[in-house]
Amino acid sequence: MSEVVDFPKNEKGSPDAAGEPTIEERNATAQAWILYQKNSTDESWDSLARQIEGVSGSSLHLFATGKYPAKGTKILERIERYRDLVEERRSTVSAPEYVETSLTRKMNRAVRKAQLLNRICRIAGESGIGKTSFFRSYLERSPRTVYVRLNPIAAKPWQILSMLLEAAAPGSGKRHASQHVYELLVETLRATNRTIIVDEAQFANAQSFDTLRCLQEEAGVPLVISGNESVHERGPRGGEAAAFVQFESRCVESLLLRCNDIQRSDVDAIAGQMLEGTLASDAGDKLLEQARLSGGLRRLVTILQDAQTMRPSPDSPVTKAMVLKAIARKPTGGGAL
Repeated sequence: MSEVVDFPKNEKGSPDAAGEPTIEERNATAQAWILYQKNSTDESWDSLARQIEGVSGSSLHLFATGKYPAKGTKILERIERYRDLVEERRSTVSAPEYVETSLTRKMNRAVRKAQLLNRICRIAGESGIGKTSFFRSYLERSPRTVYVRLNPIAAKPWQILSMLLEAAAPGSGKRHASQHVYELLVETLRATNRTIIVDEAQFANAQSFDTLRCLQEEAGVPLVISGNESVHERGPRGGEAAAFVQFESRCVESLLLRCNDIQRSDVDAIAGQMLEGTLASDAGDKLLEQARLSGGLRRLVTILQDAQTMRPSPDSPVTKAMVLKAIARKPTGGGAL
């Protein structure tokens, strides 16, 4: 006859491995954590639950308040997996939202010149040089700026004007027919000194450029056009020649930025915000080489995020060997820059 082995009992009377938390303890820890997560993020239960696989907002609320009726560990395990993911994200070095670089200083000067002279400036550049993060930071500092971002299906003159009117006076662009939008926009912006920024302008055609030029003249406000290199290369050709000639004549600054313009000081500035430790000099040189390739500062951030995970401790320096190993993994993603 085989011997019956009694498992050790915890205080609640359920079997438990030595030193391991009981189900009740895990529940209490998960409940406290999810309540903290909700209060610190100010999200609704439904919004928070959408981030946890297989959990509804009402179930999450009942669990957090100790009123969840079902027995078992399914919801607990799902919350614990979500908690582990959140904690891992927090421990990972994140990409900086905005870092002032030699390139963003050039962009800022171009925008300022357009504002001072009440004219048009054009900022064109390769992907990854920091245009998007610059405009995001600029909008935080100048909330009255009228900013729109074009896309392939929203780049016709009336579409751009409607987007601008909605940005300038929320709700206005939806209440009027397209033929009235231009007049309303001029009236809304005239003599306000509010800067207009049209991003991803490579999607706009000659008629859209001409419409924006007319808007800038009639409203008397500064206009910033931004996009990829093709925005800078736009010029007189075919039947569009007249529109582009007039637009060109009113540009007080035409900036073309390339990845090759990135400086070593830009690498150091980004590394300084991302790392607690230091960046070895030869590692910085290698990162500069990579930043000057396709992807620019975005590529730099991705490589640096990967390289920093190889450090033995958070305050250890990032070495050239770590950078080379990160490059070998061929990063294709990118941070916020």
